Amino acid sequence: MPRVALEELQPGYHLAGNVYNQNGAVLLTAGMRLRESYIRRLRDLGVRAVDVQPARFRDVRPRDILTPELRTRAALAMAQVLSGIQKGNVDIAPIHPFVAQIVRRVEDNHHVLLGLTDIRAHDAYTHAHSVNVCMLSTLIGRAMGFSRTDLTALATAAILHDLGRVFLDRKVLDKQGPLTPEEFEQVKQHTQLGYDLLASHPRLDTRVPPVLLHHHERSDGSGYPGGLTGNQTTLFARIVAVADLYDAVSSDRPYRPAMAPVECIMMLRTFERGRLWDRGAEALADQVAPYPEACTVRLATGELAIVRHCYKAAPWKPQVTVFTDMDGEPLARPWELSLLKHPEFEVADIVDMEAMPEALRLEAGPGTLSGPPPGDGF
Repeated sequence: MPRVALEELQPGYHLAGNVYNQNGAVLLTAGMRLRESYIRRLRDLGVRAVDVQPARFRDVRPRDILTPELRTRAALAMAQVLSGIQKGNVDIAPIHPFVAQIVRRVEDNHHVLLGLTDIRAHDAYTHAHSVNVCMLSTLIGRAMGFSRTDLTALATAAILHDLGRVFLDRKVLDKQGPLTPEEFEQVKQHTQLGYDLLASHPRLDTRVPPVLLHHHERSDGSGYPGGLTGNQTTLFARIVAVADLYDAVSSDRPYRPAMAPVECIMMLRTFERGRLWDRGAEALADQVAPYPEACTVRLATGELAIVRHCYKAAPWKPQVTVFTDMDGEPLARPWELSLLKHPEFEVADIVDMEAMPEALRLEAGPGTLSGPPPGDGF
């Protein structure tokens, strides 16, 4: 499942994952064969890259903790909350049923490792980010043994963590590049603005508002707004800080591509050690698949393979289908390989589209593959 930049995308490629719009609705579904008109529309929507795969492996779909429907409905609920705030009505009730569903999905699918992040249109970032941070924070809380009550409070805080951004200048939030120091100072205000909005909310767990204020603090004092260290912030705030940063770096942004899963694991366990809360960072790193399901990898012996299944007990040893020989030539008969049962085989790296044989890059059947037509916006 190589991730291909829009400028390198060609008609005939098959989508490996869904593409979502600003309201969390599915624009294009996994398995669809891309047309030139779809590629142009993706470019117009600010999509930087998409995940693709050869047609012969279109049955290989990455498992996700959240269903596309739940992602869509939760994002729409967040949009409703933000719209209400802009009109002077602070009502967070619309998100409560979806927070409960996210908590249940995490509890029921704790064996599923995290794969690549979903592909979002440029203006879809805020809503989808809130939903992802909710899920990621709940994963960390579950790994730490939180009760259902505590998970629900944590998930509520996580989905609302960026609420203060609703008061910021859209031109700054939508900027297609790094912020100036003045713009960054403006963005930093969202923590205080969000806290002030919910601090006196009568029907909200008291552990929620401090998360909006402190989710950008860092254990070494390098964060904002207060430069607090260690345990000066709440447990919920420290967890959401980990989830917030993970989703940010694992998502495509206008000014930089997403980090690969292996890089995200390295970030959590090495580069951010001492800045993020170490126990939370380690708990999340344990939930990430270094080689996600449906991604294409190169074995140390040179063959290319697609990952079919990841094992939480042995995340570095997935089940794969080998589809080229050691020289990169396509095999007439791909073969199954369990790296768990055959430790002599190892994954060298995740490959991009340039490493794929030409015959597999544009391998496609006639017409559009099964699945619904493009969603609204196409």
